[in-house]
Amino acid sequence: MLKSESVEHITWLTLDNPPANALNNPILRELVSSLDEINRDSSVRGVVLTGSGNRFFCAGGDVKEFISFDEAAGLERVALGSRLKSALGRMECPLAIAVNGVAVGSGMEMAAFADFCVASSTARFGMPEINHGLLPMAKGIQQLIWLIGWKNTKEVLFTGEIFDAVRAQELGLAHEVVEPDRVAERAEQWITTMAAKPPELFRALKRTVLTSVGMEDQALEKMTQADFLTYFRSAESDADLRTLVGDRQSPAATGTRQEQ
Repeated sequence: MLKSESVEHITWLTLDNPPANALNNPILRELVSSLDEINRDSSVRGVVLTGSGNRFFCAGGDVKEFISFDEAAGLERVALGSRLKSALGRMECPLAIAVNGVAVGSGMEMAAFADFCVASSTARFGMPEINHGLLPMAKGIQQLIWLIGWKNTKEVLFTGEIFDAVRAQELGLAHEVVEPDRVAERAEQWITTMAAKPPELFRALKRTVLTSVGMEDQALEKMTQADFLTYFRSAESDADLRTLVGDRQSPAATGTRQEQ
């Protein structure tokens, strides 16, 4: 199952499927639905995704289900797995992933979508599918290429080797490695800091990061213009700029700057 808890506009999502927090179809559906709902809710200022216990973040797909799959069920699983990666890739609010243990297969793929990934010193990462007759999701592979590069992605995929949190940090997958009892604390510190940023401005910046790869110059300019106008006309922008220049007086009666 998926546990969800919201505290002061921060949503904590916890994978809870002992013993390894593996992803079965019900959990995949619930996780995709929750992420999409969060992305539509402008009041959510940040998300932390983690696993229950202290041994596993997520051991990938639930192999017990795979044994009974026919072609139709297999294709459904591919669709659900792809939808999960797409939902993570669409997240516009800050996303922290707290890797509290083993993160392999889809577990490692999910970590690759984090804005901030903190890993336990006992965490282990890897894409061992090639050694077990399984196929990773193309969306996850694409994200790994963007994050850790072609060379490293091929090494991770083709060898199927499991590696530690220090190596994950060297690759650029994990931002920080901390002791096991500090993983949740560090994720909370980061997400709280990000939640204090201007939300519309953060979302605009993240949209640019997520969508700018491969875009033509003219399209990039238009995207920035649209984001600029949305933010520039907001009371939030007005207050931020007044603070920046040291003018702490109340905004004009309208609460926003007027268009010129």
